Amino acid sequence: MTMTAFAVSLGLTLLLEVPFAYVWGLRSCHNMTVAVLVNILTNPVVVLLNILHVPILLLEAGAIAVEAVCYHTCGENIRRPLMLALCTNVFSYSVGLLLQAVF
Repeated sequence: MTMTAFAVSLGLTLLLEVPFAYVWGLRSCHNMTVAVLVNILTNPVVVLLNILHVPILLLEAGAIAVEAVCYHTCGENIRRPLMLALCTNVFSYSVGLLLQAVF
């Protein structure tokens, strides 16, 4: 997998999860920055470890846990940070599967 593939994966994740977070209710510049940064933190790690054949369910669970902790500790009054992390990741993973099936 090339650096381009990493960039595409991160780009698509940001295009999906950041607007989802906005719809969830994250409106402040601070919380939107947190939404971007949690994905910059977790996406490359998940992609790399997936290439190394770590089971995707384990990777996604880890990403959800890390993102939930980041939303809780770094965000400002984010409601239900674990549910936010779960929903954004399920959404982006599902769209990713759909895109892989189409292309």
